[in-house]
Amino acid sequence: MSRALLFAALAASLLVPAGAVALAVAAGTTPSSPPAPGTAWPTELDKDEIVAIHNELEALDQRATPGSAGQIGEARRIAREARTWSVRFDAEPEWEEFALATSALAASMADALEHPEAFSAADYDRAVERVKAAGRALPDDRQQGP
Repeated sequence: MSRALLFAALAASLLVPAGAVALAVAAGTTPSSPPAPGTAWPTELDKDEIVAIHNELEALDQRATPGSAGQIGEARRIAREARTWSVRFDAEPEWEEFALATSALAASMADALEHPEAFSAADYDRAVERVKAAGRALPDDRQQGP
């Protein structure tokens, strides 16, 4: 009986440290999960990204042609990217509004391009004014629009 107990003690003394080492290696090599949406602060590069998305929308607005499938898709993509930006970051309120206003204008533009017969100039003008107001609310070095 004492030999069996001695053997069990020897096996336990070897397995417990080996198991601890295995756990430590697994914990050290497991990648950390990405931050949850809305918990990351935007960097200056991230802010440059939403400004670039906005600039794409302005360029599209200059050349928009009703019924153009490519431009409808581009406007929907811009709306989606701006909305994703606002969800991904826990930004200052002025940046959040700028992203959401850009998304709303892009969605309005896509709808107007896809269904020109249902186009409402008043709705479009309100969306444009919202983006302009949001652009003016950004810090001085980042202001967009007149």
